[in-house]
This record gives sequence, C-alpha cells and structure tokens, in this order.
Amino acid sequence: MEKFGLEESGIVQGKFNVWRYSHCDVSMGIRDLKVLRPFAIPVPVSNIISLECIISGGSDLELCGHERPDTGMPRAYLASHPENSHITRIFKAGDRVRSAGLFIPPALLVDEFGLDLEKCPPAIQNIIKLKGERTTTLPLTGRLLNMLDELIDMPFAGMRAERYMEAKILEWLCLLCELLTAPEQEFKDDNPLSNKKAQAIKQVVGILNNNIAAPPGPDELALQVGLSRTSLAHAFKSSFGITMSGYLLQRRMDLARQLLRSGKQSILQVSLTVGYEDQSAFGRAYKKFFDHSPKEDLPR
Repeated sequence: MEKFGLEESGIVQGKFNVWRYSHCDVSMGIRDLKVLRPFAIPVPVSNIISLECIISGGSDLELCGHERPDTGMPRAYLASHPENSHITRIFKAGDRVRSAGLFIPPALLVDEFGLDLEKCPPAIQNIIKLKGERTTTLPLTGRLLNMLDELIDMPFAGMRAERYMEAKILEWLCLLCELLTAPEQEFKDDNPLSNKKAQAIKQVVGILNNNIAAPPGPDELALQVGLSRTSLAHAFKSSFGITMSGYLLQRRMDLARQLLRSGKQSILQVSLTVGYEDQSAFGRAYKKFFDHSPKEDLPR
C-alpha cells in the first residue's frame, strides 16, 4: 500500500491523500479539505473504471468529455475510461470537499469479486465492458455512506493505517458490486430516506428509464408515486445529486451516443428515439452535453 498527499502543498487545508493498493491494482483518493487557492488536477487514465462519491461539498468535474458541475449534494458517478481518457477536477478557493474515489480495473470486479454482468442494468454493463467513455449516476446508500465516513475519518497511523485502508478498499468493492447489480433495489433497501420516499424514488427511476422518449411530467410523476411535487424533487436530488430532468437528460444523451456509434440509425431517427421531435434541438442539446455534434459520433 502506497500513500501520496497534498497536505504540505499550501493549496489545501485538511486531508488530500491517494492510496494505491498494489495487490489488485486499485487506487483510492480521500479528500476532506478546504481549498486555499484555486487549482486543477488533470488525471490521464486508460482501461479502467472510476467511481467518485461526493458526501458533501465537492469540485467541478470534467468526466467522459462532459462537465459535471458541483451541485453541493451527495452524489456518485460511475464512469468508464478506455484508452487515452482523462478526468479533471477543478477546485475553487473556498471550496469545502468531503469525498472519495476509486480507480478500478473492470475485470477485477468480475474475476475477484464475482460481479455477474448479466444481472447488471445495460448502462452499467457497457461501463464495465469499457464500451467507450460513459458515465452514470448512482445512488449513495446508507451502508456506503457509513463506510465512506469511516474511511475518511480513519483514526490510525503507520502500519495499522495501511491495514485499515486495505480492508476498507475491499469493503468498498464488495458494496460497489452489490450496488451495480441492482442500484434502485439497493437504494430502496438501504437509504437515509423514509420507506415511502425510497419506494417513490425507485418507482420514478424505473418510469424515467422506461419512458425516455416521452416521460410523464413532474406533476404526473408525483401523483403516480404518492408524493407532492416538492417532496419528490427534494428526495430525488438528495439521493442522486441531480434533478429528475438532469437525470433524464443524462440517460437520453448516453442512449443517443450509443445509438449513433452503432451506426444503425440516422441522426433524425436517434433524435426521435430519445424524445426530440426537432433534429436541430437535439443537435444543440447533444453539443452542449458532449461539446461536439452528433455527426462526430457516427461511425467513420
């Protein structure tokens, strides 16, 4: 186990460590800090997946070619990084960050932790298989949040610190496999919300995933799951770190890129499939999300 830190750099106050677990080639970042001076950290990555868990605060992220702005809410991003990818974290002076992240060889989850890809949702299967640069938002379950708090507040030093961190990395990977197999069910079974709200969030995620082109509006969604519109919106954002419309946009854009790269549909057909009746409007939304036009993702 190797450890690197930024505590003595003068640009942060608090904890900013990277631990590398050589036994299974996993790296882990731990952050519990206040930013004193603005800085950015570009990290080149290849043939791995990353998991970023933000408990509170945070920084802006450039992930899979798209900016993920700091929302200030608890959130988790799972992303795939094939050859020549990168992640950039952009810290602003005054930011307070409590978060942790993993860089994982995807085969590790299957070969050493028994992840059954066939049981995972299609979006997660594609990430584990490194099918291009992809990202998805995951819920932060109660068990995961507790484990992350224990990891960040690690009370040991020296050899005991190394053994503790090794154990926490293994625990985190086990919890991750459970979450990847059934993210909505895991959240329903283990979450900081009431049973009613947790069930409502699970239903809403299912409805949005199954009706990407023509989802119900927020009032209808709230009526279907038995919550007020305000209560549902707050519960969803506190669970996923983004709004329902942001979640739907992410799903639409990820599906659109997958369809475009397959070459089986025209740009107009893809537009209609993901819910845009106007190809121009789809093109503008796609370029804003990925910073390039749909045409650039068509097969060469």
